[in-house]
Amino acid sequence: MRCLLFALLVCLLGGCTKKVIVIVQDPSDAPPGAHIVQVPAEDPGTIAEIDAARKLSFDFSRQDVLTRIARREPLSPSVQPHLVDAAMGLSFDHGRVQILKALIANPYFANAGKIRVLETLDRLSFDHAKQDVLRAIDRRGMLAY
Repeated sequence: MRCLLFALLVCLLGGCTKKVIVIVQDPSDAPPGAHIVQVPAEDPGTIAEIDAARKLSFDFSRQDVLTRIARREPLSPSVQPHLVDAAMGLSFDHGRVQILKALIANPYFANAGKIRVLETLDRLSFDHAKQDVLRAIDRRGMLAY
C-alpha cells in the first residue's frame, strides 16, 4: 500500500510526464490537441552559423558552438549532414563524438543526419569512439523521417 501511494504521488508530481513529438508530413494529419512544430526544409542561417564555427581558431571553441547547434530544436534535416561534416573537421575524437551524440539525442534527428554519420564514421580514429556513436544510434531506434 505504501509503495502504491508513493508511485501515485510521483506520477502526480510530474514523474510520469514525457515530451512526445509526433512528426507528420501534413499538419492536418496531426492528432487532435498535438503541439505542432514546423521544421524548416532549408535553414541557410544555421548553415552559415556552422560555417562561421568552422572558422574559429581553437578546436574547443568549434566544439562548443557545434554542440550547441546540435542540441537546437527544431533542427532542420537539411542542416544535419553539414553539421556532421563540421564535427568531423575537429582534431580529436572526443569532441567529434560529443557533437555527434548531441545530434543523435536531438528529438529532430533525421535520416539525413544518420546517413551522414554512418558514411563518415570511419573518420573517427578509434574503435571505442565508433562504438560509442553506434550505440547512441542503436539506442535511438527508428527515425520517423
